[in-house]
Amino acid sequence: MQVLTARDGNELIGRMVKNSLGVDEVAVAPKGCWEYYDWCVELGLEMVSWVQDIDDIRTEETSLGDWLWTCLWEHWCIRYYHGFPCPPGGPPIGYVDFVERLDAKADSGDANEWLGRNLKGALGAEEAVVMQRKYWDLFDYLVEQGGDMDKWVIDADMARHQTRAKNDLSAEMMASLRRFERAQYLKKADIPLFISPRGYARATSVKGKR
Repeated sequence: MQVLTARDGNELIGRMVKNSLGVDEVAVAPKGCWEYYDWCVELGLEMVSWVQDIDDIRTEETSLGDWLWTCLWEHWCIRYYHGFPCPPGGPPIGYVDFVERLDAKADSGDANEWLGRNLKGALGAEEAVVMQRKYWDLFDYLVEQGGDMDKWVIDADMARHQTRAKNDLSAEMMASLRRFERAQYLKKADIPLFISPRGYARATSVKGKR
């Protein structure tokens, strides 16, 4: 949803950015879009690689400028929703739509559907792993990002034998994926959340304890 202009003016500005191939490309977007981009840079976020990452999943029919515009709006909404630093003046226009979509995703029955796949464990034998779709969505996302998920499965298989609970592989996989998503979320708020779209609570200190 391209809504930054409603708040910051609609003057279109073209700037050179590096696309997913590392080649300079002109992206045309509203002034307000670039102001938020520059704010992120000043905050210390690595926006050059971020642009390359989002360009890597852009469809052919969408221009880089339009896609950048859309992704920056979602980036801002995500940060505001999870309480991370944002530009002053409140959320971006259209934020309510973002929250409604987020709630719909969190409550979706499809996300909680149980699905099974055969994965190779530590001994090289295939084992049925049954997880909710939202866990598989994170699993597949990590594959797309270049993660070594074969090793992830092996590590989970080995870890489950070291716990008192003696989890089966499915339970250990779900636990490890959830730990990963939570840890990444607590580091920064601009990652996609599959398992818990509403985010994760930070641990609070108990009075009198350190």
